[in-house]
Amino acid sequence: MLSWQTGAKLIPEALTTRVSRDEELNKLAIQAFKNITGFMGDRETSKDMKRHADKLLSHGIKMPDRSGNFSDTPEELRDEIYCQICKQVTRNPNPESAIKGWRLLALTTGTFPPSEEFACYYSAFLYRHAQARSEIGDYAEFCLRLLDYSVIRGPRRFP
Repeated sequence: MLSWQTGAKLIPEALTTRVSRDEELNKLAIQAFKNITGFMGDRETSKDMKRHADKLLSHGIKMPDRSGNFSDTPEELRDEIYCQICKQVTRNPNPESAIKGWRLLALTTGTFPPSEEFACYYSAFLYRHAQARSEIGDYAEFCLRLLDYSVIRGPRRFP
């Protein structure tokens, strides 16, 4: 089930099978979850929110290879990042954490798009939450506008 879990209990592997089957991507997915839960305050960390966001967004744009060079991040890892953030804002019992998660979704959506295949699922998730007359609904509406823009222009070159 894709719903909130405490950051103290890290995911053992990526949520999506396409990422969990690839050792390098799986390792980056687990690191992404650490950054997500650190940003949202669901896990104790010595880093500030900005460093967690910078690292997450950077890995959504470029990823390191074995030789230390950077290449474009595969869509599978981007979709995994979206799934993880959606998971952490779903049924989150801490309103402050949930709002931080929605802020992170907005940052992510404005930085890189999901794959074409995942975009329809993500937009449905956003539409459902946009119906709420609340701060979360406002973030969901904002993410929908960012999604349209992000899909057209593609990922940013820098976070």
